[in-house]
Amino acid sequence: MIIPSSKKIIPQKAVTILGKQGVNVNPEKAIAILDFMYLLANLRFMERIKSSSKVF
Repeated sequence: MIIPSSKKIIPQKAVTILGKQGVNVNPEKAIAILDFMYLLANLRFMERIKSSSKVF
């Protein structure tokens, strides 16, 4: 589970970052993109924890 306070990038910052790369999105779409990115990061983190616990 992702703790909301752990989210470091606000939607407006995501809009700015994506805009610099030529991807124009509104803040609502930026929220969806950020939620997806945080989900992927969380899944990867949990995968890493599971794989490192198998070593011991």
